[in-house]
Amino acid sequence: MIMLHSVWSDAESIHVRRKVMTMLAVLALLASVLIWATPQVQAQFGNESPDADAGEDDFANPDEEVELEGTGNDLEDDGNGDVTLKFDWEILTGPYDWVTITPDEDELGKASFTVPNKNYIAGISDSDPQKYKINIRLTVTDSEGA
Repeated sequence: MIMLHSVWSDAESIHVRRKVMTMLAVLALLASVLIWATPQVQAQFGNESPDADAGEDDFANPDEEVELEGTGNDLEDDGNGDVTLKFDWEILTGPYDWVTITPDEDELGKASFTVPNKNYIAGISDSDPQKYKINIRLTVTDSEGA
């Protein structure tokens, strides 16, 4: 679960900090991040989409780099190396859809992005249910387009 949570370190009162931390804890309990993979429906010659797993949900702080580690499995792969999987990561959460996910060039299925800074997050309306979460989708396709 990638849950944004601002850590306040300036001279605010303990009462305000406790109130904010309580609110963040409630948000963390109520707003779980769903990282999912959407299979594509393929009718082309019976080619089925590979299985995709975007990994575990996670928490992250502002300005923190988040490592994504997904896996894909093509059940139609006979092991002779003729099937290549492609991993596409996408941020779906409106306030964060401008954030770039960078694929790892050395390890298939891995990618990373940096959570926006505390000032950006503070500028998002408190009434926005997506303020403290980033939804990410992993789509895995095979070399035959499924």
